[in-house]
Amino acid sequence: MPGASFRDKMDRLVKRRPARFYLLSFLLLFLAVGGLAGGIALTADPSGGLLKIPLSFLEDTPFKNYLLPGLFLLVVLGVYPLMIFYGMLARPEWKWANALNLYKEQHWSNTHALYVGIILILWIDLQVMFVGYGHFIQTLYALLGVAITVLALLPSVKKYFTQP
Repeated sequence: MPGASFRDKMDRLVKRRPARFYLLSFLLLFLAVGGLAGGIALTADPSGGLLKIPLSFLEDTPFKNYLLPGLFLLVVLGVYPLMIFYGMLARPEWKWANALNLYKEQHWSNTHALYVGIILILWIDLQVMFVGYGHFIQTLYALLGVAITVLALLPSVKKYFTQP
């Protein structure tokens, strides 16, 4: 409606949001908080000391310290999911995000949620491959990646994000 107020438009959006939308939003926010916290800690102290992660974990990896993994956590698994979370709620039209959207019939935020779920699964797989399985948190984040991916692909969620 051209004459509808911003509040009216937001009310209509909120009323038709499926419950799975809220779960996906929460999981993205959870990932963002964890990525930001871990990324900040590893970039602030690349020795891993703040998180009590020994440098010996990196022996069979291409990394000498945790700076690059910390930057990846901070940007890709912290800032990026936070941007997607914002995109899901406010639905801004960002050209760069639309350019990377494989599903043009949907708002970019759902497609990018799918991307971040897949990225998280790959991140944990590579971590286990290089460092080994050492903590339950790896399982938790792998399952988080699967949950984000599945939720982004659910018909009710995809329908909600379908562009008019």
